[in-house]
Amino acid sequence: MPKKTRQLPEPPGGPFGRRRPFSERDEAPGTADRLAAALMEGRLEEFMEEEFGDVPHAKELTMRMLGATGMMPAEAKTKPGKKTSRTKSAGTVKKGPGKSPNAPREVTKAAEEGDTKTLGTLLADEFRKRSGGGVPQKEGPKETHFDKADIDTLLEIAAQNNVSLDWVMARAIKLYARDYRTTGRI
Repeated sequence: MPKKTRQLPEPPGGPFGRRRPFSERDEAPGTADRLAAALMEGRLEEFMEEEFGDVPHAKELTMRMLGATGMMPAEAKTKPGKKTSRTKSAGTVKKGPGKSPNAPREVTKAAEEGDTKTLGTLLADEFRKRSGGGVPQKEGPKETHFDKADIDTLLEIAAQNNVSLDWVMARAIKLYARDYRTTGRI
């Protein structure tokens, strides 16, 4: 280690120098920052009118940007005058400030009564219809019961043959599938 220690040189100022905290900068916050602040304060329409009043398509672009960042719900991307199947199926939705979409009566009734089973069924059916799943399928057995004796037998087999329980289960499924293909018996 040298006996003489000298001071390190001061970094240059200007655009390539040290970064200063935002509070020390002379710049005002960017448009995106002001847009986010207006959104949080609930004055988005007013802000957009001030900033982008005469600029064509600026409002649409801003709403898409907010939708892409997750700050606003993403809008359906349609050209003016054209309706897609999404806009046709959402016929009960009211447009305008302060108005919420209307839900079907069955859904509203189930939600008010707290009937989660009916509500879940209605929403699942609607999801299947909208996603192209078609008619709801018949449900299989609700619960599967394992006998303790069967589980103990599987554990014994695994211990006697020095293999894991997962291996025994996988082997049992493989043998079952082979027998089903040959006999068709469940």
